[in-house]
Amino acid sequence: MNSPKMRETDWQKTLEVVVKGLVGAVLVLAGLWLLGWLFTALGALLLGIAGLIGGLLRFLIPVAIIAGIVYFVVAQLRPKAPLYSTSSSREDDRGTAGVAVLTPKPDKPDLHSANVPVTVDAAPRATVTTDISTGDAKPER
Repeated sequence: MNSPKMRETDWQKTLEVVVKGLVGAVLVLAGLWLLGWLFTALGALLLGIAGLIGGLLRFLIPVAIIAGIVYFVVAQLRPKAPLYSTSSSREDDRGTAGVAVLTPKPDKPDLHSANVPVTVDAAPRATVTTDISTGDAKPER
């Protein structure tokens, strides 16, 4: 039933399948080996970045704590500012002297809701009296 030619063909096919399987296994193992090298290099890179971040945090956390303490102490020692500060002789952007400025110092950052005049300009080298309740600026003579 089995002729020698038929057995030879079966043997060749079996040998071909085994060789292809071995070549495939070698290629898979080579790919895994390269993937291992890649992950090793990536792990070393991430380990270096983690060390860098750890070193920075080891420095920055105490600095931030000390800066916060210094800021808190300075804020507590600073005298309380008045609600309004006026200066009667300040040079504006054009270089003219004698500008009166009324600067509100509210607790809220929104100055527009307070309905308070922010800046009152007078003639150069003039003294200005400002009525805080009405916001009217009157030059003195």
